[in-house]
Amino acid sequence: MTYQGKLCFVVDLCTSIAAPTNCLLGNPAALQKAFDSGGASLLRGTKNWVRDMLNNRGMPTQVNSSSFKVGENLALTPRSALYRCEVFELIEYRPVTETVCERCG
Repeated sequence: MTYQGKLCFVVDLCTSIAAPTNCLLGNPAALQKAFDSGGASLLRGTKNWVRDMLNNRGMPTQVNSSSFKVGENLALTPRSALYRCEVFELIEYRPVTETVCERCG
């Protein structure tokens, strides 16, 4: 990432932090939800934040990983990264069976 890209990222992050809707008192929808739930939404959000701080290096969790189980609804295939950069990663998957169906595009 270039210096200009990093600077843009930091400026965007700072303006997002300063947005009134990202603060409880400046977000009427969040205040209404907290009032309607008797504070349960605030408790749930605090638990999520603590879990993210402890298990996800402070980044918000994007997916509920507890619903995925290898062999039931998630497959693992041998793979290797052919190319990596800041934008994408090109991955090659190897078959695990003798016959593989061909898919054309």
